[in-house]
Amino acid sequence: MVKIPTKIVNTVEEYVILEKEYGMPIYHNKILDDTRKLILSKGRKVPHLRVNKIIYESKNIIERLVLSLLDSSSDKQKKSLYKVQLTDKNDIYHNEFIRKALEEYHQLIFDKHIPNHTQSAVSKFNDEFIDIIINNNKAYTNYITNYIESVTKLKELPKNIDDIIKIIEMDTKIRVIYKDYTKDISHSRYKLIHTNHKSITPVAFMRMILRYGLTKDSGQQWSLGLNLYHYIAKILNVNTEMFGSPLNFLLKYFCSLNTDTDADMGSLGNYFELLKNKTFLENSTNGLYCPPYVEKLMDDGSLYLNDILSKFESEQKAYVVVCFVPEWTDADYMNTMKNSKYNVIDKKLLRGEYIHSKKSIGKKMLVTTLDSHCFLMHSLNKDLSKKDREELEDKFRKIVRFLRREADDMKRKTKKRIY
Repeated sequence: MVKIPTKIVNTVEEYVILEKEYGMPIYHNKILDDTRKLILSKGRKVPHLRVNKIIYESKNIIERLVLSLLDSSSDKQKKSLYKVQLTDKNDIYHNEFIRKALEEYHQLIFDKHIPNHTQSAVSKFNDEFIDIIINNNKAYTNYITNYIESVTKLKELPKNIDDIIKIIEMDTKIRVIYKDYTKDISHSRYKLIHTNHKSITPVAFMRMILRYGLTKDSGQQWSLGLNLYHYIAKILNVNTEMFGSPLNFLLKYFCSLNTDTDADMGSLGNYFELLKNKTFLENSTNGLYCPPYVEKLMDDGSLYLNDILSKFESEQKAYVVVCFVPEWTDADYMNTMKNSKYNVIDKKLLRGEYIHSKKSIGKKMLVTTLDSHCFLMHSLNKDLSKKDREELEDKFRKIVRFLRREADDMKRKTKKRIY
């Protein structure tokens, strides 16, 4: 087991780094809370409005929006939560991610529950929602400008620093504490983070934990299967996850949003920069493609996957990618992947035939509401021999059977009803 440090922060400079990160989940949660209040204000005017269901879906909308806007820059002088400047309302209205979030809210609140809504009601909601984004971004800027700058002037660390920032080893988990923020991870996850790539400092570990506080308890950190990735890695020599994070990766290499916090843990950085990544091009054997369920990201991701396979095809390099995506049949990515010349074999996976797990803590959850689709892509698909094609198709079917066995095993152990 990796030794648990008794002291996390040793200098004021380290404390400043962590306090900057700490502010991000604070104001993200404020966005969630303010949006919840906005939805409740609408619910009071509409009889039988399923407010709790809408608030749950609202959290998912905000998570997707924040992931899209998140500033993962390593610039230490940054004073904004996001990659884009969110100060002018007209510019914000035209931001593709903001517009997508508003469209989702329109469908969720107005189209489903307030069919007789007026355009002015929609416009008012738009203005109120955008005000929430702008005001919380301003609040974070003030936090950086005023509070953080005051911290930088400290002559010494707070006397209670080791009480408010610590890592505790417990019987079944590791508990990470930063003031009022708490994150639990498994012992095996803690070890993997510290041994996968490079030795990391306690401050680097804590900084990563705080960064991913932006998606704490969200579905963004769930991933397919429990032992599935290791099984696929074994039978297809896969060592790269094209989407992941330090909290859910299992293979040697993974792509993630936050290169500045994740690189020393094995992250290759942004998936959409892989063709510029020397480590990926030289060391990736084969890949796993399991993107976040954000439609535009999956649309763009499927096109970029074709670009990756095209490069390897031009070099006559055999490269296999196993893909799992939601069965959204009208989405562009489904058409792209179905009709890709690199698609060797694919299959629809029915709800209840596979599980998701929260790999940070080893928690399993039976998927109950969503069909998925599995693809096996090969860069040299058109040149495969009959024997090689049959071997790949056989391995693909083994993967599908493995998925089903995991789900069946969980159902037998839990005896829980599938909804």
